[in-house]
Amino acid sequence: MIAEPCWEVLQLAATPDTKAIKKAYARLLVKYNPEVDAFGYQRLREALDQALEEARWLNQTDNEPTPDFEFEEAPAP
Repeated sequence: MIAEPCWEVLQLAATPDTKAIKKAYARLLVKYNPEVDAFGYQRLREALDQALEEARWLNQTDNEPTPDFEFEEAPAP
């Protein structure tokens, strides 16, 4: 069984914005009450955890410096 991508579950485009992720989670939490739909709630919670982890990774890669140099071609023999 292929797991549903976290962004589909949260009905959100991939983003490093943790506030947007938490807002989407809160909006859907009304629909997936843990006392009424335990499976839906578990799926939503796992999507939240995965999205926050991916956002952390996206934030780390966005902050990495890019090299200020270009590679030179080696002289022909």
